[in-house]
Parts: sequence; C-alpha cells; structure tokens
Amino acid sequence: MDESIRVQYGMDKGMPGTFKEALDCLKMDFAVKTWMAEDLLKWFISVKDKEVEEFRKMTDEQRRFRFLDYF
Repeated sequence: MDESIRVQYGMDKGMPGTFKEALDCLKMDFAVKTWMAEDLLKWFISVKDKEVEEFRKMTDEQRRFRFLDYF
C-alpha cells in the first residue's frame, strides 16, 4: 500500500511493541468508547494495568510458566 494512502487512513504508525504500549494506545483510543461501555472499559483497563504490573515483577522464566498454566 502506498505511504500516502496509509497516512490518509491513519495507518502511518507502527504496531505497539509491548503489551504496555498497546494498553496505553487503548486508553487514548476514542473509538473504543463508542462501542464499549465506559464502566466496562475502565474495569478492563484497570485489570490489564494490574496484569502489566505483576508481569513486570517476574523473570522471563516465571512469565513463561505462568503462561503455560493459563494456556
């Protein structure tokens, strides 16, 4: 796709590199507020903020084992 077309459709920014960056983008995304109830969105973000906080405290190995437990 041509660069000018990507810019026209707001596709000129790269994907978030981390879950934290993605969550920060979600907090700034006004479109989400049109299809998700405000209380639900606040709850979801607070849960995911806590998740980021907890995973930040873990080593890579601990995170891998946690994911294995979940999935």
